[in-house]
Amino acid sequence: MFMMSILMTTLLSGKFFTCDVTMAGLSQAEVDLLIHDKWDCLNLGGEWVEPDMNFDNTLAGMLTLFVFQSREGWIDLMWTSVDATSVD
Repeated sequence: MFMMSILMTTLLSGKFFTCDVTMAGLSQAEVDLLIHDKWDCLNLGGEWVEPDMNFDNTLAGMLTLFVFQSREGWIDLMWTSVDATSVD
């Protein structure tokens, strides 16, 4: 699990951040159309947040892999991984 955590940290470090626009009052269609990166999110009044499960460092990666292996919350992790494109 340690080696897999190192690999995933190398590949996915910093790519799981998302835009939280609950305070901005935008609909999902507007979010999909207008927000493409961190700066679009911040300019439209959103907040650039990091999810609890991430691969930003090796220890967080090991915890994320443990959650994935225990099958509790793996679907959220899967969709976050699908949405990961690049840093910021």
